[in-house]
Amino acid sequence: MFSPLRYFRRKGYGVQSPFAYHVVRDIVAETTPFYAYAELRQHFGRRRDEPLLQLLLRLANDVQPDTVYIYTERDASSSDTAPLAAYLKAGCRRASIEVWQTESTPPPPRSARLVVAPDARAALALIDNIADDGCLVVFDTRAARAAYRELQTHPRATALFDLRTHALLFPRHSQPKAVYKV
Repeated sequence: MFSPLRYFRRKGYGVQSPFAYHVVRDIVAETTPFYAYAELRQHFGRRRDEPLLQLLLRLANDVQPDTVYIYTERDASSSDTAPLAAYLKAGCRRASIEVWQTESTPPPPRSARLVVAPDARAALALIDNIADDGCLVVFDTRAARAAYRELQTHPRATALFDLRTHALLFPRHSQPKAVYKV
């Protein structure tokens, strides 16, 4: 029998792939406070999106990209992306952060290791530019449901972690194709 309490406490147990287990256990369901949480909370205050920002900090810490590409909507201001950039930079201090608007800038180079897309439509345009050991973060999976379904079946989307409103996509060739609902 399925227990809702067990769902929130499982932390990756039951996932058979070692890579997927690592992502669920060490990135998505990690509860240990990281070194920068208190400093970032002091700087930005308590935020509604703090759990997502902390998830992205852990992701940047795991992926260790040279450059993080953040694609925004046309009307997003720099104050909207400042907390996101700070959390990503705290996860990988050596990474440079590039904030681009989706419609007015070219895609990242083909070897991008960490790209943040605002929705599934933008993610479809960017997926071919993600390195095999990289990650594509989709912020809003509900905005374009048809595009999100197409993204799930894309040939490069081998490991997709559906986090209800957000998604992490890893285009690993050594990984069998799977969609994990976490």
